[in-house]
Amino acid sequence: MYINTFKYTPKDVSCQLCTEYVKKLGCTALRCPWLAERIEAGVVGYREAVLETFPHERRLFQRLNLLIKHYPGSLWSNEQHERRMQYQCAVQGYRRCRDTN
Repeated sequence: MYINTFKYTPKDVSCQLCTEYVKKLGCTALRCPWLAERIEAGVVGYREAVLETFPHERRLFQRLNLLIKHYPGSLWSNEQHERRMQYQCAVQGYRRCRDTN
């Protein structure tokens, strides 16, 4: 059995290495085709991830901007909330894994 331990780094997910990148034009993709890998490498912020994930519909965009503006920097309300979620993940046997589909 082989367990993949590869971790993406910012150097691995540079836009200049992308298949959609054209030297004189820059990125030609409408949406980043490698968003998951860039998130894993830590080069994508909350704002970019949210805006890339949802369609650009005017009313939704306004609501997303409001959420982004008030994002506290963490998905957890406090430390107890984070610990409860970690406990539930352990109880349910959840493991972080890369979704390559």
